[in-house]
Amino acid sequence: MRNIFFIIALITVAACGGPKEVTVDETPVKKAPVKAAKAGCETFDNTPDPQEATKLHVLYRDYIKVKDYDNALPLWEKSYRMSPAANGKTSVVYKDGVKIYKHFFKNATDAAKKEEYKNKILELYDGRLNCFPDDENAVLSQKIRDLYYDFDDKSNILALGKRALEVGGMDASPAIFYAYADVAATDFIDEKLSKEEALDIYNKLNKVAVHNMNNDEDPEKAGRYAKAWDDARGRYELIGAYVFDCQRYVDQYRGEFDASPTKETARALVPKLSVKGCDQSNAFFAQVWNTAYPKIVRTTTTKPTSTRTTTGSSTAGMSDREKVAYYEDKINDPSIADSKKFAYALNGANIAYSRLGQKSKGRSLARKAAKYNPSSGKPYLVIGKIYAGSGKDCSGGKGVGFDAQQVVWVAIDQWKRAISTEPGSEVAREAQDLINKYTQYMPSQEDGFMKGLKAGQSYTVGCWINESTKVRFK
Repeated sequence: MRNIFFIIALITVAACGGPKEVTVDETPVKKAPVKAAKAGCETFDNTPDPQEATKLHVLYRDYIKVKDYDNALPLWEKSYRMSPAANGKTSVVYKDGVKIYKHFFKNATDAAKKEEYKNKILELYDGRLNCFPDDENAVLSQKIRDLYYDFDDKSNILALGKRALEVGGMDASPAIFYAYADVAATDFIDEKLSKEEALDIYNKLNKVAVHNMNNDEDPEKAGRYAKAWDDARGRYELIGAYVFDCQRYVDQYRGEFDASPTKETARALVPKLSVKGCDQSNAFFAQVWNTAYPKIVRTTTTKPTSTRTTTGSSTAGMSDREKVAYYEDKINDPSIADSKKFAYALNGANIAYSRLGQKSKGRSLARKAAKYNPSSGKPYLVIGKIYAGSGKDCSGGKGVGFDAQQVVWVAIDQWKRAISTEPGSEVAREAQDLINKYTQYMPSQEDGFMKGLKAGQSYTVGCWINESTKVRFK
């Protein structure tokens, strides 16, 4: 009974006293200071106003998604100042900045403005590397492409290409291949790069390409490397005779010939080998040549008829103008064989353009020579020289600039025709030497851009020449 009263008493006391009031401290708790970010690499978390930084990031990115770069720029600039490294895991702010300034660069007409945008883009690439060093392979690839294709600035391509191969290794981007190879080949021609250095670049690109071309797990990626390597190797072919030795091409083509030692195969291989410095002192080349042209080989001991003997005595004492007129009369004589007319036409063509400055007549006579002897490449060699020497005529006497350089396109077309008409000959070798020499004098990509031209499109060289060709850049 006493226990019951005791329990009731406790309940009564508890009821009368009620719950004890709890006081809540509403003073904001200060977060521990965030570790300072690397200079220029601030994130949302270590910027003074994380909420504002996040909001700006979202707002400017909405404009980027719809390619509204004009409205994106002011918001991006604020975002870039506050949190260039975003959440610290992505370099998207730097990438978006490049997109914005590329837009303005491509649409700018003022040279000073274009230079300003270019420098800003390069600055963003460097900033991205500062905050995200693991992005170096991708950044170098993009930087090389921009410098080569958009900015026409090749001054630092060799150094950047070397670094890209060092950093990327077997994952070096195929996008750098042609730019790197083109600058290397051009610098070799200009004697700024040694044969050993040019070969080293070629071999390193080849190693990366072959590694990725054999990637069966990703055929699309393998295809990209195959295309890039084909373009880079094609650029090197222009200097192949000077960089590679004959044996390299013998090793390359021996299997093809051994598998099908026919006249057709041999004739396809002769120009490929001859323009690379191979001649009949090389046993394999001699074998290919004899298979391709057995009749020519059997008659090489016969002393050829001298053109000088045929025509020289008849023109002794004549002026150059009289000689050309004499040769034209002979060409029109139906009793004279075409083999002799070929010599007359070719002699007349050489005198007309080289001594009299009559380029149109020189071309006309050379074309007639080609009809009299379709198997000779000499007429096309001459026409190419005439075109190559027309730079001043087609540029108002200046001899420089696009109007002067465009003639190189049609000159090279003629020299290529000489090679295909008479492969493996001295004429073909001379034509290839001229191609190697004059390639550097083609218009630059910047000149083409100013004219609204793109590589590979059809173009007619005007002036007195009026011939269709394809646009190419040095």
